[in-house]
Amino acid sequence: NRHLLRLKGRKNRLYGSILRLVSKPHELLLTILVGNELVNVLISSFGTTLFVELLGSKGVGIAMLLSTLLIFVFGEVLPKNVVLPFTSRLVVLYYLPFSLIHRLMVPVRLALSPLVGSFLRVIEVREERTKQEEFLELFDMGLSLGYFDQREEEVVKRVLSFKETTVKEVMTPKPDLFTLDEKAKLRDVVDLLLERKHSYIPLYSENPDNITGIVHVKDLVPFEENLDKSLLEFKREVLFVPEIMPLTELVKKFRSNKVKVALVVGEYGELAGLVSLYDLVSYTFGKVPEEWEEEILRVSRDMYVVSGWANIEDIAEKLGFSLPEDYEYDTVGGFVMANLSKVPQEGDEFYYE
Repeated sequence: NRHLLRLKGRKNRLYGSILRLVSKPHELLLTILVGNELVNVLISSFGTTLFVELLGSKGVGIAMLLSTLLIFVFGEVLPKNVVLPFTSRLVVLYYLPFSLIHRLMVPVRLALSPLVGSFLRVIEVREERTKQEEFLELFDMGLSLGYFDQREEEVVKRVLSFKETTVKEVMTPKPDLFTLDEKAKLRDVVDLLLERKHSYIPLYSENPDNITGIVHVKDLVPFEENLDKSLLEFKREVLFVPEIMPLTELVKKFRSNKVKVALVVGEYGELAGLVSLYDLVSYTFGKVPEEWEEEILRVSRDMYVVSGWANIEDIAEKLGFSLPEDYEYDTVGGFVMANLSKVPQEGDEFYYE
């Protein structure tokens, strides 16, 4: 508002007073509503009394007609249309008398505040739904005109359904979880890791129902250097969330805790499953490659980025090279180590024909 900004620039105390008044919209609305209704009642009452005294019973109809016309013109048409362009100036002009009325109505506001507060919450929810409905209508219009395709429509509607969708609907359920004993040596479970290809693995103590944390497989790499270490050394604290939590709240939890995975608990605190950022992305866009699944990526005409866990036979077939007859490795990592004759370091290279 340029007029209020001008007042602020002049360091006028009136600006601060107006700003404090409008910073509490619920109280402001209560004063306006009560004041408006009070004026309407007074106009009708005094008008009816006056015309009945002058014209008798015939004055009732005339009073109703004139009161309605007066309220409609000066209470509806003029304020909402004619005076609208001058609202910022009128705010400054009428602040002092309005603030006096506002203070006098403190008892009335205290009595009506709970009722109006509930009403406003209903309106806010409805307004939010209306905005969502309007957005969908516009999107459907764009869809019918060919600006969007069915795939994009599905993604948009799934994002908008985050509030109604719970963690339980997108999580990996407990029976499908791959868990490991936190005291296990990496040497003893490395084959399982390569076989199962999970990015996050819950760790338990003594029994699988007693989950104590989680391990990120990337933390274990390179495997060869950590074979004699226990998984306990790589354990991370884990976030627990209820299975009835909406996805919108889950996203907030991930952000505030700066994590990408959480364990899900049921109604009685029992482990129900695991949910990750990958699950949210999959729910929104459909199945996408997980970290383990990004086996090969072409970055230029003759350059590829290949996962060390990728199957060497599959990669050899895709890239068109043959393997020696006596090879004893299954992964690209094993292939690289065999040709380097050592654990690979950043910058290492070799030629293979």
